[in-house]
Amino acid sequence: MKKLVSLLLTLCVLMTCGVSAMAESEQKWTGEIEEIVIPWWTAGVDNPYMDQIFEAVNDYIGDKIGVKVTIRQVSVFESASAYTRWLANNETLDLMPLPFIPTSLFTSMNMLLPIDEYLEYAPHIQALADEGIPVFDAADPEHVYGVLCISRPRVGRTGSLMIFTDVLEATGLPFKDGDTISLEDMDQIFHAVKANDPDAYLGISGTITKGNETFVYDALGASLSSGALVGIDSTEVVNAYDTDEYRAYLNMARGWYLDGIIKKDAATTDATDAGSMTNDPDHCVMAINVADFGIVQDYAGRSGRPVSMLFTTEIYQPTVMPTAGAYTTIPFTAKHPEAAMRFLDMLYYDDTLVTMIYSGLEGVTYTYTDESRTVIEKMSDVNFYTIGTYGDLSHRTDFGAQDPNKEEKIAKFEAQGMANHTKGYGFCYDASRMTNQISAIDAVISEYVAALETGSADVDKVYPEFLNKLKQNGIDAVIADKQAQFNEWLNNK
Repeated sequence: MKKLVSLLLTLCVLMTCGVSAMAESEQKWTGEIEEIVIPWWTAGVDNPYMDQIFEAVNDYIGDKIGVKVTIRQVSVFESASAYTRWLANNETLDLMPLPFIPTSLFTSMNMLLPIDEYLEYAPHIQALADEGIPVFDAADPEHVYGVLCISRPRVGRTGSLMIFTDVLEATGLPFKDGDTISLEDMDQIFHAVKANDPDAYLGISGTITKGNETFVYDALGASLSSGALVGIDSTEVVNAYDTDEYRAYLNMARGWYLDGIIKKDAATTDATDAGSMTNDPDHCVMAINVADFGIVQDYAGRSGRPVSMLFTTEIYQPTVMPTAGAYTTIPFTAKHPEAAMRFLDMLYYDDTLVTMIYSGLEGVTYTYTDESRTVIEKMSDVNFYTIGTYGDLSHRTDFGAQDPNKEEKIAKFEAQGMANHTKGYGFCYDASRMTNQISAIDAVISEYVAALETGSADVDKVYPEFLNKLKQNGIDAVIADKQAQFNEWLNNK
């Protein structure tokens, strides 16, 4: 069915079946301008520049795709509950990015429209899928309900340690950009950095977890709340929080906290207010992240210091490529789903639009630093912070001079990822029967993980409590359900 849809769409594009007005052509939009309403994620504090930015966005896109955008800023950490409230009140949302939760949690309540019914308005997204880029949610066997926000790399994943290059070199340790390091290597680097500079620290906050970036896992199209495969060759769904790999990270994090490598208020600090390599580069000199060349460039450009990225696991490809954010969906309260798809599609090809919403506006949030107008620099008095929410982030102009070897590094990374699939690659868990249990499990995770992963909690005391509460709230039943579905998929391959 999906192949037939793809063929029909290709023919439609070739015949310029109504999409010429929404592609990168000189033809201007002559139809009605339709207003869409979309959420815009924050890290807890509204971005004061977004109204001005979207005023410029609307001036730019109106005569190209016939769309005007109104945004509703919402904390990514509160977005799921906000969506449920807005949709229950029948409030208009034309697009809705899901915060690292499966689409099935909303399709089970009939809250989403099938995106594949509107793909004729998104030829560039369809083209990415045809190239083999995993942009479509695979949770439903009949329909596509989500489109993934992507970055570079588009395929392949691993965790990483990002660290200012001069800081890494000053340790005298034999590690360099592109190396793969163990958790013990990371510990050695952190303590060497701290010995050289007692004020240096690891940028981490309780609102964004990092423990899962130190081992290979595949959550099979869902979140760790429903279990995961741990290890490249595993076919057993386990509680990823109850593994030797996760416990090893917690023990390390506790040591880093006690040794002053993690700040004492990390567990309770919002991501916006926490020190980072961009807003406190003199002291916050390293961070743990999913490997993302765009983040490296952002850190380097905003700080004015070269950044090295060291990988914390082998490069691999899980079922879902979660580097840049989340699946964008169309909720049932959408008034203009066609216009919403035209806008979403533009975010996968238009450099100017993507730069506007993720880097801001010239003279407002950044200035050009070279005559060829290819390098931008954040204005010194501006605290501009955005979260990757929609589109292909690789189309934005990043801050600072570009790494001349970036494309070569990305190509190598992506090739390694596609050659190293987990055993779950291609499967996507349907969590619709376990919605209530997963909500309860998520609440437990929110209660415990921030303190544990920032080292603030006594691991020997708090970690067993955490695991016990996960069991009390049904994680074993959810894992059993995921395992049963996965076994059926394996048997039918």
